[in-house]
Amino acid sequence: MAISPKIGEQIRRIDQSLLRTAFHVDSNATSSRKGTIVWDGFDDISNVLKNPSYIDIYKCCVRKRAFNFKLIDGALIQLMYQCKRNDILMHRLVYYPNPYTERYIDKEFKEVHFERKLSTDVFRDTSMVIPIRFDFDNDAEKYVEHYHSYSHLTLGDHKDCRIPVSQPVSPFQFISFILKNFYCERFKKHYSPESFNCDLKFDNLLSNEEKSRIHISL
Repeated sequence: MAISPKIGEQIRRIDQSLLRTAFHVDSNATSSRKGTIVWDGFDDISNVLKNPSYIDIYKCCVRKRAFNFKLIDGALIQLMYQCKRNDILMHRLVYYPNPYTERYIDKEFKEVHFERKLSTDVFRDTSMVIPIRFDFDNDAEKYVEHYHSYSHLTLGDHKDCRIPVSQPVSPFQFISFILKNFYCERFKKHYSPESFNCDLKFDNLLSNEEKSRIHISL
């Protein structure tokens, strides 16, 4: 079985799970065609993403509904894949926190929507609002050892921040990473550490030199 249907099925299962646990307040259906997996109504906004204003980027994504899921605090999740037969050719997986942040604090286990006013279970902390992106591209011509690994993690708008990652990242691995690290108590309430376990297997693409430095291993 080609990998594209498996990726699409993981995204659909995430949607069902986040709806059941009230982790998201809005979503777009998954769109899959000729190995390209995005959200329904996908529109290329790559030019907007070059905007230095994170607030403008976020507002554009909301306005154009450029997301798979909008979480309970207004954060956006984007999952984009290009596949061919059994291989992932590229992916772009992004977590966009709500820049207006009333950032979600979940120890009270309260439902907090980003439109609500500042209350006892939210606080404003714009210094912590940065996008988190996992990129993958199997194009050997773009690979540069140590500086541009095939798979890498980028934090914020630092264009040269590319933390090496051992392999492509599946939808299950990405959503588990986001929910465990940014919504931990709520995650523990609804899920277990084994939730979103991924049975997709990928080769480790890091060189020995990259493995000898700090990296993310999956």
